[in-house]
Amino acid sequence: MGFFMKNIQWPFLIYAVAAIVSLIGLGVSLSFQNLFVNLLFLGLFLTFMGLGFARKKKLQNAENE
Repeated sequence: MGFFMKNIQWPFLIYAVAAIVSLIGLGVSLSFQNLFVNLLFLGLFLTFMGLGFARKKKLQNAENE
């Protein structure tokens, strides 16, 4: 079990968990039919996904140079 835990990239894990939580919030807000909260959670989801992909691209560019 310790073998799998050695190489955790914490920022990517945090972005992924935050994106999942925002999708859960989006689902709950959709059930309550609240437009403002829907847009808020959708914006949070897109932000976290964008930050994760931007960080991954930056990391890959740094490795290639």
